[in-house]
Amino acid sequence: LNTSSQQSRNHPSSIPHQHRHASTTGRQTRRLRLPPAPSFTNTNITQDHIIFNPPSAAPNVYHTPPIFLPKGDRRRQLFERTAAATSTSNPTTPRSSAVPSGAIEPQNLTSDVPAPTASSEASLPPLLRPIKEKKYHITAEQVEEIRALRTGDPEKWTCTKIAAKYDCSPLFVAMVVKSPEMQRKHEERLEEVKKRWGRKRREAREDRARRRQLWGRE
Repeated sequence: LNTSSQQSRNHPSSIPHQHRHASTTGRQTRRLRLPPAPSFTNTNITQDHIIFNPPSAAPNVYHTPPIFLPKGDRRRQLFERTAAATSTSNPTTPRSSAVPSGAIEPQNLTSDVPAPTASSEASLPPLLRPIKEKKYHITAEQVEEIRALRTGDPEKWTCTKIAAKYDCSPLFVAMVVKSPEMQRKHEERLEEVKKRWGRKRREAREDRARRRQLWGRE
């Protein structure tokens, strides 16, 4: 009984098969049935000719379709003037070789584009970060005070606190004064973290250090 049941399980007819139905096949092949380009289906031309059907190119900043521009954008008027000037200067030029709708030559962009106005700036999205004006108000006496505070108690007077006190950036404070004690503590914490690294991470960081040493070498 055991032998017969094992043979019946190993028989090819007992193994389940995957059946692909016609609906599944049609759904997969229907996506590949793309219509041919109009240049290939034009049968009215009887003589030999060349078919020019280039692939789609990458977008260009100088060829922005007017449909994607805001209604109050001044570039719409610029496009209309450019198209009118092109058709007037060369009326025999076919439509295919003329400047398309929404296109503009790069050399005319800087001379014809008007300066941004308050209305155009209001239509733009808000800035992610406010634009801060650079200040040069720190005197030599204040620089010495910053160095004294940072050197006397670096844990209390951090770069952020000193920057808030003197209305400057933390980068300026770090450029003015260095704190060897804080640098040493940072290196000690980093060494403690490195001790917990595994073999793969340690080898990866060593490879990174070797690649940095090779930077700039021929």
